[in-house]
Amino acid sequence: MELEVFYKKLIENSNPTRVKVKFSNFSGGVNKDIDENLLPFSYAVKAYNLSYKNKALNVGLGFKNLALPNSSGIGERDIIAPYTNVKVLGCWLFRYFSDFNNAQLDYYFIYCDNLKIYYNIVIGMGSPWAGFMDFTYASKPTPIVHKYNDSDCMVLACEDDYLAIWDGINDPVKIANTLNLTSLCIHYERLFASIGGKKNLVRFSDDYDLINWTETAETGGYIELVDERGKINKVISFNDYVYIIRDLGISRLSAYSSQDTFSVTNLYLSSSQIYDKTVAVCGDVVLMLCSDGLYYFTGTSAYKLDLKINDMLVKDYLNKAIACFYNGKYYLACRLDFFDDKSILCENETDYVNNALIEYDIDTETYIITRGVDICNMTPFVTDYMNKLVVCFNGEQSNKIGELTHDGTFFGTPMEKEWASPMTDLGYPDKTKIIRELHVLVKFDCKITVSTDLESKEFLFEGSLTPQRVCPNIKGKLVSLNFEGASEKFYVSNPNLVIDLIDD
Repeated sequence: MELEVFYKKLIENSNPTRVKVKFSNFSGGVNKDIDENLLPFSYAVKAYNLSYKNKALNVGLGFKNLALPNSSGIGERDIIAPYTNVKVLGCWLFRYFSDFNNAQLDYYFIYCDNLKIYYNIVIGMGSPWAGFMDFTYASKPTPIVHKYNDSDCMVLACEDDYLAIWDGINDPVKIANTLNLTSLCIHYERLFASIGGKKNLVRFSDDYDLINWTETAETGGYIELVDERGKINKVISFNDYVYIIRDLGISRLSAYSSQDTFSVTNLYLSSSQIYDKTVAVCGDVVLMLCSDGLYYFTGTSAYKLDLKINDMLVKDYLNKAIACFYNGKYYLACRLDFFDDKSILCENETDYVNNALIEYDIDTETYIITRGVDICNMTPFVTDYMNKLVVCFNGEQSNKIGELTHDGTFFGTPMEKEWASPMTDLGYPDKTKIIRELHVLVKFDCKITVSTDLESKEFLFEGSLTPQRVCPNIKGKLVSLNFEGASEKFYVSNPNLVIDLIDD
């Protein structure tokens, strides 16, 4: 009551000007590159586990157990790892046309920390996992599917181990070699690969023979690149060329028929490290994370994407980041610093690697951030009858095989959500502000904190279909709003502040 009397006397003596501050939308995303006092309220200084739909704050991404179709065609079955004490390090899909069945058959594979591979039929009734023969791989293998002997085949390669090939019918064949292949791509009926060890070579197989790597002028061979762009880490087939991703640049390989027509062009020289596990072909561009931020590559030139969150990237963990392209969006799992004292989900573990997933929409050039998930592998499962992004995790959830959802929960547990506006003077640096009213539509339970540089007040809103009003009656030079939710659902729209401006 004393505060109210004080404010009343202050207003009477200072001839205040009343203004209404409207939040037009939340689509600006997070901005950590500009001083927050200069930012409009369409930006946030912190936002996670939320999405921006129809100019409102909505529930964000989530994860649940991978569910695959039953053979009856009715419903789905949850997929769990073959053993509770193994960690799932990778997952991939093998689709092939069976001449015997005259139909497309789909298998899914997982690689576990016991160094073994297991697989199962996609459409089924929960049959047991099958071991991929007695094969073991010292590190996660790289799969690729292509025709061999007129049949669809899966080829597995590993930097520390052998090649393997499987046609989906006969026993897999182990092909002993010392190639140390690390990444693979198919281009004009040859298999191209980056290699471990001496990382200045691109290896390629014989034409139409994916397992013949004999180095002759008529069969397989290698191309050596030695310049300031550094080590070769990845190869991709894109826009009718093989692109060679290196530590500090990108080279282009023209490779069509005979080896004597192969040629290399150095396209892009970077001053920052390119992280090869984040390189993904996204339609007509390639996106990649570098040590100074996210870039897109057109095939000839590279440009920086100004997401305004570079200061949040934890530099020491960028080499652990991974990415993929799915449904028109680039997904980047990485480690971010949220500059607070909170611990969300995986951040409560002492040895987490990544803690965030950035979903970047290629068309709208907007993004959302999911916090608290330690992702180690992402693979699109896209067929005629399903469309899923399959996810594997580090840490406590490493024995799960998950899929991306849009329900804001992590395996049934609601994810904590937060959006924080900048602390700003609203363009009135010489005015003291008295925050009189907050008007907002909150459809589900939510905590809203109204703050100034001097004081703050918290309000617990119960969900309602009609706008609500509270009267903070707090003063200061700077103003901010914070929205937090701990339940499964979330919806906040059209917040407005009524503020009195007082001359100093």
